[in-house]
Amino acid sequence: MLGVLLRIDEFEGEISMSVRRVLGRIGVPVMAFVVAIGMFFGAAGQAVAAPQPVVQSPEQAKVAELQAEYKAEASAEDYRKAVETYDRLVAGKPDPVEVPASMCVTIPKWAVVAYAWYAIVSGGATAAVGAFLDGTIVGLPAGAVLNAIGIGVGVTGSGLLYWTDHTSWPKRVCV
Repeated sequence: MLGVLLRIDEFEGEISMSVRRVLGRIGVPVMAFVVAIGMFFGAAGQAVAAPQPVVQSPEQAKVAELQAEYKAEASAEDYRKAVETYDRLVAGKPDPVEVPASMCVTIPKWAVVAYAWYAIVSGGATAAVGAFLDGTIVGLPAGAVLNAIGIGVGVTGSGLLYWTDHTSWPKRVCV
């Protein structure tokens, strides 16, 4: 009976050692993740709790300096127009004087499908040439590069086919 108890104790010791090893391997990344999350939320809390003064970048300081120079030299009306234009450009709004698009083109679905099939076929041909070059010792690096290019072009063509099936047509593009 004592021998059986010792055997069970050894078996439990082996299990606990393997559990410790697994937890040791998992524990470090999990602990690192928990610490990183804690640091993130801690930093976010500090940013909310104690706002830092806004520091101007060198570009912002240069813009402010140039604006002050222009204000001293220009008339009040010219300065006002310049500041309005600058603010509009920074905000990403279009210039009201800007010329609208000069030409619009409608792209039919068949044109995109044709280009997608062209990309698939040319990618396959490029990969085939790469496979041929792989057969030679000298051409092995070049073959690997051509294989990668061919696969990439073929996948791009397949992506275009998928996109054409999952979007509305025709597309109107203005330049």
